[in-house]
Amino acid sequence: MSSKKKWLFLLIFFLILLLIIGTFLFVQFQYEQSVIYESAKKSIQELYQDSGKEIPRLDISFIQVKEVEKKVEKVIYDRERKKMFVRLDTLKEYISIRDLVFSYFDGEVLKSNITLEKIENISLQYEKLPNSYRTLLKSKIDLMRPQYQAIQTAQVEVADLFTDHSMVVVRDDVNREQYNQALAALQLVIQDDVSNFLQERLNVVQFELKKREEAEARRLAEIARKKREDEIANAWHILKVPYISQNKNNVFNGCEVASLLMGLQYKGYLENMSLQTYAEKVPKSNDPFLGFTYSIFDLEPLSVPHWIAPAPLALFGRNSSGNLNIIDSTGASLLELDQQIMAGNPVVIYLTSKFKDPKSYIEGAPKNIHVLLLTGYNHITGEQIITDPWTHDDGTTEWKLSRTKVEKIYNATGKRSVVIG
Repeated sequence: MSSKKKWLFLLIFFLILLLIIGTFLFVQFQYEQSVIYESAKKSIQELYQDSGKEIPRLDISFIQVKEVEKKVEKVIYDRERKKMFVRLDTLKEYISIRDLVFSYFDGEVLKSNITLEKIENISLQYEKLPNSYRTLLKSKIDLMRPQYQAIQTAQVEVADLFTDHSMVVVRDDVNREQYNQALAALQLVIQDDVSNFLQERLNVVQFELKKREEAEARRLAEIARKKREDEIANAWHILKVPYISQNKNNVFNGCEVASLLMGLQYKGYLENMSLQTYAEKVPKSNDPFLGFTYSIFDLEPLSVPHWIAPAPLALFGRNSSGNLNIIDSTGASLLELDQQIMAGNPVVIYLTSKFKDPKSYIEGAPKNIHVLLLTGYNHITGEQIITDPWTHDDGTTEWKLSRTKVEKIYNATGKRSVVIG
């Protein structure tokens, strides 16, 4: 073999060897790049939680994405690398928005310092995310505006109850309905710091309203009291009878006759008659149901009642005055006697001394019998005005008594009375 051929052979051999080595290295390079690409692709897929690799993991971080970016940087397939970086950029944008959204909350409660501007900005960024990404943040995004609005509404409602920005001076015209409206708005606020502050302000309003309501209640009660007093005052039916004193005229047992004479003079009869003369004219008898028993002038004897029953007293009144409308009304109820007062007719009523319980019935009457003149009645309270012919040491000549007290004694002494019509 000539030397020329020999060198040609060696050249071809080396070329073939270089081709083989080059092909091997190329294949090796392609394999390594394929491994790098698949590794980067897998790392990206691990950042998602669903089988379709559309929904990011909720807990992914910038650090994890940066680590994946380092792998993607080694991918030589330009088109695929660009796609990967686009996905990673979207993930970084998601993480940024996610972290910002979560920083606005304590759990499910929007922080009270979050402004409307922040909410609007984050909402705009959120809208730019893919639909699959937004599903992870939707619940938080949906909470922002309602909670923010609840705070604003409550603050406005509470502040409107005051005259000053510091919410110290309660408005004069604030009413319970406005307070309740503010309280209802406050109950929708779940931020403790805002709720506690506004509740303190509402407590100021509540205290002031309570004071005003109590003052108003006192005012209305006073009006009602005065109105009631006026109604009661106007409900009296009082007969202005001329007063005659039995003891001042030394007719110490003449309560029946003094009461009868007061009633007759009120009706216009016997206006010039003195009690002394009238007492002398009253019929006397050992039987009180026929005439006056024992002395009408003297207290002795003290052991027995000195009295005259309604029937002979009424007869004496008719005969002595000519007034035929004097009737024995024994047995009438106290209500019926009140109706006589309303008709303008005074009533001689048989009760007891000092309105004590009847005691020691002797000869048909209690030992402590005392006869007075019923001259007034209140149709609201049921009270009675009774003119007492015995003038007391303190000058008392008239009693205002409860219906219960009068009725009890009146019934216990036999419902005895004389109507002077």
